[in-house]
Amino acid sequence: MKTSKTITIERKTFVIETAKNHIGSFIRITETVAGHSHRNTIVLPASGASELGMAITEAGDAIADTDVNPEDIQDNACLNRAQRR
Repeated sequence: MKTSKTITIERKTFVIETAKNHIGSFIRITETVAGHSHRNTIVLPASGASELGMAITEAGDAIADTDVNPEDIQDNACLNRAQRR
């Protein structure tokens, strides 16, 4: 059974797929950024799906509980990249 879902957040597109091979079931998450040809992919055994989901939920809750402005995070990320150059 293979399923696929695409989520676009800002300039990033995530494709989340479930599939099965001779080893077992797995989840593949592929990230692409608009304007770039490079892709990042992680493959997770299906047995870890629940734990990953809980970790993502906890991270989202932690971000929602802070007073951090998401625009400040973006500005700092841009500054950090510029400083590394």
